[in-house]
Amino acid sequence: NCEALTRLHQNQHLPTFCRERIPRVIAHSADTFIEEQLPGALGWQRVDMAQPPAGTLLTDAWEFSLGLSIATAKEATVSPALFQRLIGDDIQFLQHFCAGDTELLDTLASFQERLRQALTGQALSIVTAHGDYGYGNLLCDPISDRLTGVIDWDTCRDTELPGIDFLNLLIQHLRMQVGQIGR
Repeated sequence: NCEALTRLHQNQHLPTFCRERIPRVIAHSADTFIEEQLPGALGWQRVDMAQPPAGTLLTDAWEFSLGLSIATAKEATVSPALFQRLIGDDIQFLQHFCAGDTELLDTLASFQERLRQALTGQALSIVTAHGDYGYGNLLCDPISDRLTGVIDWDTCRDTELPGIDFLNLLIQHLRMQVGQIGR
């Protein structure tokens, strides 16, 4: 977390909108670090769970995610190792939960192989991602719903597919809406 925050603040391409919403490291040692406390309420606390946040917070979250991706983008050729890191590890994780469902396991294996064939050797943009980009790690102003901070960078990854953070937030947002509709 400390290293990720330091790296992000050192990135000369990071837009001010993003930089101001990432906590600064105040002090650190081998096993502890202290970060700046950013203003705002957690996105989860700000909204009634029956009504997912929309409008300003979601728009600001998109702008932050996009700015972070653009500022940290680097081109990489997909090697077998990079494919494993970007996709293979996640598919293996999913396979663990599908044990016993041979049809689903076969589908995942086929999906992984098709992606491997399509992507290996291709040049892709790789970005830094938060890794747990959701309403529980977004701070917002309690009056305006403007994004004031993004916290808990302990799952930050320097090698990720563009858009993965915002995709995770959208999935969370849509699940909240479906939960509301199902009541």
